[in-house]
Amino acid sequence: MNKTLPLALGALIVAAIAYLILFQPSEQAPPAVDPQLGRACFEQHRADLPPGSQYEGIAGAEANVLTIKVMDGVGVVARTCELTPDGRLAGTK
Repeated sequence: MNKTLPLALGALIVAAIAYLILFQPSEQAPPAVDPQLGRACFEQHRADLPPGSQYEGIAGAEANVLTIKVMDGVGVVARTCELTPDGRLAGTK
């Protein structure tokens, strides 16, 4: 059996893992979404969340809905807020 084959296979696996770690897409808000909208959405939901809940960031935005990530003490959950046509926060959903 050729001894270089396992070595080459191992190197290929290490390179593939390094590539996946280094070039993983970042989880950032779409550039058209104002980051302050996410915080404002969190504040609208604060009364309904358990004490100690933390805002984790914007998960996404569609035409009229902003989705944020919230750590509620057990796990990360999604909360949504409605957006007006001009991109401002309208209310909670």
